[in-house]
Amino acid sequence: AGMSCHVTQSFDWQGIKFQNKEVPTLDLTSLEQKLGGTPLLGLIGYNILSEYALTLDYRAGRVLLRQPDPAAAPPAALLRVPFTLSGHLPVVTMTAGSQTFRVGVDTGAQANLLDQQYEAGLARVLRRVSTAQLSGADAAARTVTTARLPEVRLAGSLAFRKQATVFADMAHLNQNPNRETLQGLVGYPLLSEYRATIDYVNKELYFNAW
Repeated sequence: AGMSCHVTQSFDWQGIKFQNKEVPTLDLTSLEQKLGGTPLLGLIGYNILSEYALTLDYRAGRVLLRQPDPAAAPPAALLRVPFTLSGHLPVVTMTAGSQTFRVGVDTGAQANLLDQQYEAGLARVLRRVSTAQLSGADAAARTVTTARLPEVRLAGSLAFRKQATVFADMAHLNQNPNRETLQGLVGYPLLSEYRATIDYVNKELYFNAW
């Protein structure tokens, strides 16, 4: 089903509120099925999160929102990485196997993603290489390579290890000429290794020990 719009009379998420605002609506059935039948009433995205620093606490099963104080010193962290925005996606530089990639930070991605053109260049470092069937928005199944990158880095010496990665055609994600061309996406495998915070206000991604 396509996307339409609906005027929401009242929205209240843990004190974050708005009234009489037009929001997009769409059928979430396919996403519910991918989540094992979990019923979903909606998705909370960048239009809400853009005013906050979002901490992903996977171990506690919760998200934390903080309004950054521009006058305060930044919180201590193992690693701080500035990002730019491409649409609503934070974009950072990632290094893997001595190669550098521009990747979007996608909190909804189950695995990291790199465009299929980079698979051959990383072949010598890939582990547990296999293939899988991946269904796209058009419901057509495509064969993709799945593998594990032993180590990737975003900046400095902090390593993200054993990163589950899919190699697939990313052309459909790079169709907007007004947005930066991405070579990959990073999601759950990278964001869950440390306690990750996406500070949308100061455009900074930072990581702390669990």
